[in-house]
Amino acid sequence: MPTICQESASKVFIDVQTTDDMKRTFILLIIISGCIGQQQLSFQSCSPAEQAVTIVEGEELEFSCILTEPQNASYTWLVDGEIVSQLSSFTFSEEPGAYTVALEVTNGRKTISNGWEITVEESPESLDFPAIESRVEVIRGLKFLEPVRRVIIGRMEMRENFLESMQEEKEAIEIEQKVYEALHVWNPEDSLFQVHVDVLTEQVASYYDTGDHTFYQVVDLGSPLAYREFIASHELIHALQDQHDYLDFDTENDDEYLAFLCLVEGDALFHEYEYLYKMPYQKQGAIFNYIKNLNVPVVNSFLENLLTVRYDLGINFIIEMRMISIDSLYERLPSSTEQIIHPDKYMSNEQPILSDVPVMPGWELIAENTLGEAFIATVLKEYLDAEQADAAASGWGGDSYGYYEWLDEYLFIINSYWDTEEDASEFFIAYYDFTASWSNGIVKKSGSTMYEIPTGFISFVWKGNQVTVIEASSREAVEQALSVLGGNSTVDFC
Repeated sequence: MPTICQESASKVFIDVQTTDDMKRTFILLIIISGCIGQQQLSFQSCSPAEQAVTIVEGEELEFSCILTEPQNASYTWLVDGEIVSQLSSFTFSEEPGAYTVALEVTNGRKTISNGWEITVEESPESLDFPAIESRVEVIRGLKFLEPVRRVIIGRMEMRENFLESMQEEKEAIEIEQKVYEALHVWNPEDSLFQVHVDVLTEQVASYYDTGDHTFYQVVDLGSPLAYREFIASHELIHALQDQHDYLDFDTENDDEYLAFLCLVEGDALFHEYEYLYKMPYQKQGAIFNYIKNLNVPVVNSFLENLLTVRYDLGINFIIEMRMISIDSLYERLPSSTEQIIHPDKYMSNEQPILSDVPVMPGWELIAENTLGEAFIATVLKEYLDAEQADAAASGWGGDSYGYYEWLDEYLFIINSYWDTEEDASEFFIAYYDFTASWSNGIVKKSGSTMYEIPTGFISFVWKGNQVTVIEASSREAVEQALSVLGGNSTVDFC
């Protein structure tokens, strides 16, 4: 039945006899407004009817919906939250990956929506993975012991995977955030856990999961097949490392573990580039052009710099050690990032100087570990130029840090050793400059070794090749730590 809308008015006369025998007449004006046969806006049917649909690369999928009330309706089609069409129907065709298609319809009075989860699988004519695996085997010099399981996912699905896998580490990440705050490289208002997930979501091209031994291939909109092949070669190197037990390593020492990651990622990156150089010129051009036009947003510069350390230092280490069998490096792993940055120290097997932090009566030790040369350089670069930061960290011999809490107060101690007194002096001065920079110059002398800073108090103690930094929210906490350590500084800053 057609919808007929109308508006009408009627007068009604009412005679009323009052108590004083007076007759009064009232006139009521009644307005009637409405639609005869009007229906609420809703979907009568939609195509495809299924909410989850899988198609093969190259196929097209037609989307449309029939409305109960189509008059004055406007349509908006979205793919992964981006508007792609405002026609009544939409034709979907994308590269392999996972997508969300949504339709929003409004008639000015009401808005309704519907959604579909679409998976686009690779066609047999896309990437030839057996051929890629064979080339990777030749380039890396290792054989796959079994086929590599591969799953194609979208970027949002990868984010959900990261959120789920990192839940077990959430408490440790929250403690790590406290250390970053004490180092003044993290805003207390930001969640390190959440930002870490954001950074991985934006920065990671694809990944290999050693837990389920699966290569998760992330397919971004518009990424050429050549680029996906290039990225796959890197993750397949990790699959080889995994199958040959090169990734079976664990340690409680953060610096030693970062050194291990440098080796693993340097190995993969070095051979990924070798794979690239062997690709046809046309494919290389497509990869370079795509990477050149990538617009990856910066989520957090410190976290992103920390993430790239393993790649930058790792490939340099592999290049320096290229005359040695890479497989033999996994037989004697580097014990520190110092050995990664200075391969001669790996060759001479120079080990870090053992260091510890004191037991502080009344305080709870929340976190204790090693910073290491690579991490110290990355931290210093947040407020110092790269040349000074690298030079200050390059004489590293060993360190330990402790983060303590008592009620609402914090205490942070870095106990570091350096190769020479000159190296210790260089770090000593650089850390003061670092403090002056993050505090905008608000470093006020408050005793022989004490300085007042915006977050509390700090003391720098230099003895021979040892430098200790003590920072706390109160003067009393720093004085207590100095008393326990029995330290005094040989240098005064004005």
